[in-house]
This record gives sequence, C-alpha cells and structure tokens, in this order.
Amino acid sequence: MQMTKALLAVTLAALGMSGCNGSPTAPDPNTPLNTYIVFADLVNVSGAPTILDAQLLLDGVVVEEKTFDDVGGVADALLADNSAIFAGRHTLTLLLARQTTSLPTTYRVPKFDFHLLSCNEGSLGYLGPTTEDLHLPTQTASLTAGQGISYTFYTPECSVPQALARPSFSRRSRSRPTP
Repeated sequence: MQMTKALLAVTLAALGMSGCNGSPTAPDPNTPLNTYIVFADLVNVSGAPTILDAQLLLDGVVVEEKTFDDVGGVADALLADNSAIFAGRHTLTLLLARQTTSLPTTYRVPKFDFHLLSCNEGSLGYLGPTTEDLHLPTQTASLTAGQGISYTFYTPECSVPQALARPSFSRRSRSRPTP
C-alpha cells in the first residue's frame, strides 16, 4: 500500500513539474502545493472555424496556448494544463486571443471539471479528501479577439499533518462556490 502511495506521489509530482508553464506558485517556497489538472473547450456555437489562437490563463498567467494558423482556424479549441497551485481564490480564463473575424462571435465553454489533487502526503483541508473535482458550469458569451470566458473558484490549503491521521485514501466530488 505504501509503495502504491509513493508511486502515485511521484507520478503526481512529475505531472506537476511537467505542466508548470508559469502557473501561480506559493508565495513561500516551503509551502506544500496542491496540483490541478484541467481540460476545457472553447467552442464556436455556429460551428464556423474562427479560432486562430486560444489561451488558458490561471490568475492572469498563460498556462496553455494553441494556435491554428496552419489550418486557417478551428471551431473547437481544447485547452489543458496540469501544474502546482497555491491555496486561495483563483480565476481561470479561456481567452480568444485571435479569430478570423473582427465581428463579435458567440462562443461556449461546455461544463468541465477542475481536478484538484492534494500535495504529497497531504489532504485538501483538515482530514479532507486527497482529490476533489470542482464542477464548472457551461458559459456562453459573444467575444471578440482579446476577450474570454472566466471562472472564479477557491482552492484549500494542503494540510499535511492531518493527512497522517487519515485511515485511507478518500475521494470527494462536489461543486464549490467562491467564498
């Protein structure tokens, strides 16, 4: 069992390091950080291939960017990232950086989950779970280049001492409103 937990911790740490493209980090380098994994789509409601450049921003920092100049645009841009994240209030934005038209175009972000994983040997809050899915709702907006669709949410601190008292791995899935 300990070997499985150690392997999971090493895998999550590697995922966190590999996906760190300037994501927010803890103000104190000694603070244990949780990790997140997210996949979200920016979709042109009409189905027209208008997206030339789409970005995923966490707290104003670009963590993923996809360009589609070589194909003349797409109607659906899947954006993904995984990295370390500090506790607190966060804003995740799917930004339409460039499109094929200068006119406002209607885009939708279908509902998706923001997967939060606790730090190594930790839990998400006092005797909390080791993973949590924040369910983010579908949003639709009329956008021009440089505008985006944003979500605001809160992530808890990684609580290491309390995790040691936890009898076994636990999982919780719920929507968490912003405080």
